Amino acid sequence: MLLEDDYQVVHFSGHATSSGKLALEDEDGNPKLVAPGTLAALLSNFKSIECVLLNACYSAQAGGPVSLGIPFTIGMEGPISDDAAKHFTRGFYDALGAGKGYQFAYNMGCSAMALEGFAAEELTPQFMEKQST
Repeated sequence: MLLEDDYQVVHFSGHATSSGKLALEDEDGNPKLVAPGTLAALLSNFKSIECVLLNACYSAQAGGPVSLGIPFTIGMEGPISDDAAKHFTRGFYDALGAGKGYQFAYNMGCSAMALEGFAAEELTPQFMEKQST
């Protein structure tokens, strides 16, 4: 899919291990664990990507895209419930759709979780920004 267009946002929604490996599917639908560095190396080839959203438990450990040139990465620090993750996503994309920036969209995602009763998980998403060199 990454070859089909110049995407600005890449969104992974699913599961990860406590070590930050993302659970993807192979061609037969079987789980395939992908190390954060492997994903980061793949995504670093696509210069149009501005933000990677890793909406999976423990995915803040997979924040490697930031270190390889992706300007913004959002990952989850520890576990997050499916419902909280959905509310974060809704708030995040509502803000992007309104023309707001990634930091603002992240804040709206966190606020959306809190407003829907998931205040305990409000700090689970982590916003990581590539540092200027």
